[in-house]
Amino acid sequence: MATRYAAFISYRRSADRDLATSLQHGLQVLGKPWYRPRALRVFRDDTDLSANPALWPSLQQAMDDSGHLILLASPGAAESAYVDREVRHWLRHRSPSSIIIALTGGELVWDEHLRRFDPEQTTALPPALWRQTPGPDGTPMLAGIHDDEPRWVDLRGIRDAGPLTLGQPQLLAAVGDIAAPLHQVAKEELLSTHLRRHRQAIRAAVAGGTALAVLLVAAAVATVYALRQSARAEQQAQAAQDQRDIAAAGTLTELAAKVRGSDPVRAMRLGLAAYALHPQPSVGQPLVATTAASRIRAVLAGHDDIVSAAALRPDGQVAATGGSGDQTVTLWDTAAGSRHRALATISGHSGAIIDVAFSPDGKLLATASADTTAMLFDVGDPARPRQLATLAGHTGTATSLAFTSDGRLLAVASADGAAVFWDLADPGTPQRRGAFGNPDTPMLSIAFAPGGRLLAIGAATKNVLLVDVSDPKAARRVAVVTGRSDWAARVAFGPGGRRLAVLGRDGRTNLYDTTDPAAPKQSKTVIDTSSAGLAFSPDGTRLAIGGASGTIDLWRLPDAGDPVKAATLTGHTDAVWDLGFDAAGTAVVSGSADQTAIVWNLDQPADGVAVAKLPPRADQITSTAFSPDGRTAAVGGADGLAVLYDLSAPAAPTTTATLRGHTGTVTAVRFSPDGRTLLTASDDRTSALWDVSDRAAPRRLSTLSGHTDVVWDAAFAPDGRIAVTASRDRSAALWDVADPARPRRLATLGAHTGSVQSAAFSADGRLLATGSTDQTAAVWDVTDPAAPWVVATVPGQPQPVWAVAWTPGRATLAVAGKGMPVLWDLSDPARPQRLTTLQVPRAGVVQLAAGPQPLLAGGAVDGTVAVWDTTTGRPEPLLTIPASAEGVTTVAFDAGSGRLLSGGDDRIVRLWDLTPVRELVSAPSAACAIVGRGLTEQEWAEAGPGVAYRQTCPSAG
Repeated sequence: MATRYAAFISYRRSADRDLATSLQHGLQVLGKPWYRPRALRVFRDDTDLSANPALWPSLQQAMDDSGHLILLASPGAAESAYVDREVRHWLRHRSPSSIIIALTGGELVWDEHLRRFDPEQTTALPPALWRQTPGPDGTPMLAGIHDDEPRWVDLRGIRDAGPLTLGQPQLLAAVGDIAAPLHQVAKEELLSTHLRRHRQAIRAAVAGGTALAVLLVAAAVATVYALRQSARAEQQAQAAQDQRDIAAAGTLTELAAKVRGSDPVRAMRLGLAAYALHPQPSVGQPLVATTAASRIRAVLAGHDDIVSAAALRPDGQVAATGGSGDQTVTLWDTAAGSRHRALATISGHSGAIIDVAFSPDGKLLATASADTTAMLFDVGDPARPRQLATLAGHTGTATSLAFTSDGRLLAVASADGAAVFWDLADPGTPQRRGAFGNPDTPMLSIAFAPGGRLLAIGAATKNVLLVDVSDPKAARRVAVVTGRSDWAARVAFGPGGRRLAVLGRDGRTNLYDTTDPAAPKQSKTVIDTSSAGLAFSPDGTRLAIGGASGTIDLWRLPDAGDPVKAATLTGHTDAVWDLGFDAAGTAVVSGSADQTAIVWNLDQPADGVAVAKLPPRADQITSTAFSPDGRTAAVGGADGLAVLYDLSAPAAPTTTATLRGHTGTVTAVRFSPDGRTLLTASDDRTSALWDVSDRAAPRRLSTLSGHTDVVWDAAFAPDGRIAVTASRDRSAALWDVADPARPRRLATLGAHTGSVQSAAFSADGRLLATGSTDQTAAVWDVTDPAAPWVVATVPGQPQPVWAVAWTPGRATLAVAGKGMPVLWDLSDPARPQRLTTLQVPRAGVVQLAAGPQPLLAGGAVDGTVAVWDTTTGRPEPLLTIPASAEGVTTVAFDAGSGRLLSGGDDRIVRLWDLTPVRELVSAPSAACAIVGRGLTEQEWAEAGPGVAYRQTCPSAG
């Protein structure tokens, strides 16, 4: 078979990039006649696909156009999903004998008895070479089995030998071993030919050298000139293209901002296109902000018509969606942080999918269809669903499904007016146990109350039936819910069966008290939102109602009083048909007429949902800090105590120890860089150093005395040998704390005319910033801590400066004081440059915390915490967290992660996980995994960026 390439090199980029480059070059020149550009064409993706965004399809094509696969085997390659995918593709289309193995690290151990490499001792081969794989003719074969030990080349002594050329005997021999089968000649013959041609080339060069010298000089001058002109033209063309891309990115970013509130999915796709054109933090920031605020975990696109049914497995890791037009059910990976890909597609129904439902243990999936049947599937492995049974017997569309809470009974409702009950004790052979209904009343929706004894039936009448199914063989009507103005299209029970929601065809939702099922009572509240879908959260505190316009309203349901709309989710562009919560109530899936399903996160910081609340305190929270390893939190309060909390289990923090000794409010708590010492400050005019190496038994080491008024703040220098304290006595003090049991005062900093409220060291420890009520922040050179001096003074808006913070790794200082924080560039400390004023949603920021680069958090008096990316130059926050019912008094970042502590006047400390935001900041294009795809060519043209179409999410999904 004629091929475009002699070989395709598969390798782990991070481990073998240099060796692969040298190997490719060697194969292309070994044995090359002088008149040909190369002896062989060898494909290596860094060379051939550097400008191609559709990476995997191009790799597939290159492999299909290659005669051999050269596998650079190593432990890194064995762990690489990329290498494994390439080898799997090769084995599906070619024989294993066409693979040439070049060992660059690890071990290959041949098992003579099994006729394969020993999987226990071999560490360098990818999994594709051990799994059962379909061969080129479609029949299964066990990868790795050979008649004889495959020939492999040992390159382990070459990889780390530095720059490689064929002049080095080791590389020449190795290239000869690999090239021989490609040329289909013996290695000795190939090397002999190479050496002979090399000598011929040298002799020809010497013989013709004198005659050509003058011509070569002239040609060289002309060539250099031509190359310079060509390079200049290329640079100018590239600069012009870069400017067009920057302008197009601006156009797309502006359009994304306009639609962010109404269509965040489109806004994210526009933002991804802008970032692809100009991948700079200033372009990525709006994309990250849109993504963080949207609550969207995944957009599931694959059906070609209305997504008429949607459900989440109880653990939220898998979703099932049903299509009305394609008559299929798709199972999706919806785990947080995954690629959200389709796992499997289920076919078999001959009509539209009307409903899907997971069993309470998530192992079974039931589907209902317009073909009058329901089906039951084993989805224990969602990538390989297996049909267990077809539940037949209805004469009309199967409209609704409901499992009892123990999963032993399944009810199937139909437009023929009957609900049939199936015993699932043996899911492989479900047994019909009874039915209930009226042929004159088509059923539209059913729902079991917890416990499985009470069933609500919504029908094509204005009434809802409550049915006792304690004995499925003798189900009986308990009550009729009347008073509705239209058909009951959806019904749902809240926990305990004490509350029933009924959504009518008119879009109005009524709530009923079903504490006494025989006498249901209608609530006075009617939620009128032109609705189409309905679902209760498992704890009954929220009700999700899908609207005809594509929005989803989340209603908070207090034990007493009227429902309160808590949030509106936007993302769909057409009516929401179905909704389903996970068991924890932290996620909901929606199916829509826009042919997509969306999985929504309901446990986001933007919703005020914290990972945990620390055990409550008796008085105001004043200060918080993470230990360097992130496993401990210190919290100071107006009760005069500093308390240590164990965060090893972030969702369940526990109290470790309480530090007593201050006689007033503990105004600051700070860990030393090694985590062994805690520094506290107090309004008792002192600070203290504590040995906290044993978290359960902290002990006071020393007291820092000398201030004549409240000590508002304290901090360690990055080396842990120097500390600073800031006081209302208008001074700050520097301390030698190398021996924390014997601290020594080094200097007093007295440049301020007001109370010194805050202090912070720069990352390199050479500068110290202090903020004061005199409306300034002073920047001190503390290279010699015994003789500090003021380098610069920056203003505070004018406002008292309550907080200062240095952004990690950069000479940028944030200054805040009951207003909007200002960022200052102190690259030249003597000439501070104002960078930008950060925006806050409503009220002034009084606390600052620098987080993992480049995040900065600010706590405000209105109870919110704003989070900014300080590298973008954009003032808008990435995220705003409703952190406290009252003002925020303290914020602290964990330097090693994206976790944040906040404390407020409500006396509660909350732990927030901002890791997803941090990951998006570092890689904004990760939003591709959320929205599923980039802009289509038509959407690109409609956006009108003015540059050629580019595929922005080539590998999403």
